[in-house]
Amino acid sequence: MTTRTVGPLQADTSLDLAWVRVQFPSLSQRVNGHPAAFLDGPGGTQVPQLVIDAISGYLRENNANTCGAYATSRNTDRVITDARSAMADFLGCDSDEIVFGPNMTTLTFAMSRAIGRELGPGDEILLTHLDHDANISPWRALVERGVKIQFAEIREEDCTLNLEDLASKINSRTRVVAVGYASNAVGTINDVKTIVRLAHNAGAMAYIDAVHYAPHGPIDVRDLDCDFLACSTYKFFGPHMGVLYGKREHLTRLQPYKVRANTNAVPHEALKMSYRAIRAHERTLAKRMLGGLTQIRGLRLYGISDLTRLDSRCPTFAVRIEGHSPLELATKLGDRGIFTWDGNYYAINLTER
Repeated sequence: MTTRTVGPLQADTSLDLAWVRVQFPSLSQRVNGHPAAFLDGPGGTQVPQLVIDAISGYLRENNANTCGAYATSRNTDRVITDARSAMADFLGCDSDEIVFGPNMTTLTFAMSRAIGRELGPGDEILLTHLDHDANISPWRALVERGVKIQFAEIREEDCTLNLEDLASKINSRTRVVAVGYASNAVGTINDVKTIVRLAHNAGAMAYIDAVHYAPHGPIDVRDLDCDFLACSTYKFFGPHMGVLYGKREHLTRLQPYKVRANTNAVPHEALKMSYRAIRAHERTLAKRMLGGLTQIRGLRLYGISDLTRLDSRCPTFAVRIEGHSPLELATKLGDRGIFTWDGNYYAINLTER
């Protein structure tokens, strides 16, 4: 029996890993004789040749400002429109609900300032200790307007969000609930659909940081019913820039950008099929990683380690090894071609606990 191939995907939703690896020139690197292993995913992804060619081709032939009455400017307008349409397909919304910016942090600061103009003393914003600082500091800045900042606690034994504590802190004064879809430090996936529902039941808006989750699972903002969702293309093989989804009713009121026309959508079933293949491969890698880590003497793993709960986490692992500082460990691994991050990854509230 033969298996029909659709690009890198096969009918059984398995990945053709050899085909995938060829797309990324950086994977051919060697460090001190060792093949490079890019385990620095929380800090971003490598870029395939297709993206390299698209960016260099644009800079070579069409580099221009927008809205001009000449060819390269019109081509620039088309690229932006196509990109907005592609991100709308990716997130399950309309293209006029997509905003581009330098990065997720800048976009979140812009939105917090816009929302903050509608807030005042007595209003509350609920954050979590599991989040990246990009979804904390922009909201904390509203304290100067008299806004009260609340924090939902985590369960330290497995670094998961305490939903009961979060629910208890949402009240009639809550105006925004800002939470991450997944933790960039320990990989925990949050039940954001439930959190959005809790926020809306109290009349609050829900702002979701999906930067770390976006490369690991499909996102449907209509199904989530979130008010805002932010991600960054450098986490799924693109350039370093931010993307924000906002419900049309909010963007019309806040007017953060110029609305542009929509174009045809890509088949959503192909996207779902791709994520099924990605998720299956990630589960295999996660099982191998957890199996290997548990054999290392003196190693402490932070986050969910139960193999039956892999659907509740991304394959992002935070560890410490007795007798080594994080920097020493990252340096030794780097010398052997294994690229990892040390420090707080801007998940400051979590890593300082």
